[in-house]
Amino acid sequence: MTDMEERIRENLEWSISSVDQKLEAIKNSEENLRQKYNSLAMREQSIAVFYLVLGDRSQSKKWFGSSAAHKIKSVEQYRQYTHEGGSETWENEPLKVQKAMFSSILSQDEETIQNATNAALEIPEAYPEEYHGTRSWYDLVLTLSKCIRTDMEYQRHLKDLVEYADVFGETAALQDRGTASAIEGIVNEDNEQIADGIADMIPLHEKENDIGSPKASALVCRPAAAIYTFALMHGLDPEIDREYVPEALDDSYIEIRY
Repeated sequence: MTDMEERIRENLEWSISSVDQKLEAIKNSEENLRQKYNSLAMREQSIAVFYLVLGDRSQSKKWFGSSAAHKIKSVEQYRQYTHEGGSETWENEPLKVQKAMFSSILSQDEETIQNATNAALEIPEAYPEEYHGTRSWYDLVLTLSKCIRTDMEYQRHLKDLVEYADVFGETAALQDRGTASAIEGIVNEDNEQIADGIADMIPLHEKENDIGSPKASALVCRPAAAIYTFALMHGLDPEIDREYVPEALDDSYIEIRY
């Protein structure tokens, strides 16, 4: 076992213990459920990444599925909170749904993917124009959900995703354009376009993380891993740089059914 693997396993053990504590906290009190479910989902997502890096695809799928389900619960609680408070502060909602969408795809559980898709489609269509920072998240989750539903309206969201990318600066814009290009490649069944798009998603991951750290956030570029898995689920096989996209993703996958 390498030093990195040992450190990952230590983090994994601690994270699983943390999940038990978070579940107990939810059981004991209904206060701040939106935050509790969100925190739980983030911890489960880390566990899923650790298992993925260690090559245990079965456990990885299980934890990604649980993370997606609890992230969706967080979104539901968030919507209830904003509704009861008369608030239209939607800026966090697309990001939460985006993370649920990525985790659901990485879980490769059709019911979980469908639930994340439904959550995406429930984001208000009249999304405030002033929320430029999160508009691209909105367009991304809608693009993915409409691709899953084979809805041709995805083209409008792809266009909007690229249009709003520049708001984030050069590196983040590269990721958003890469994401849009990779999704378009999936629709066009173009493996090369998918691979090029995924390659453009990596620089932001490296910029935002302490690369070489055993933390889950640094080990895997989840957006790239999810898009790659999405391509596999559509029967495609892009040749990609394996860095930050674990080989374990190739071990088992389902073909998406319409």
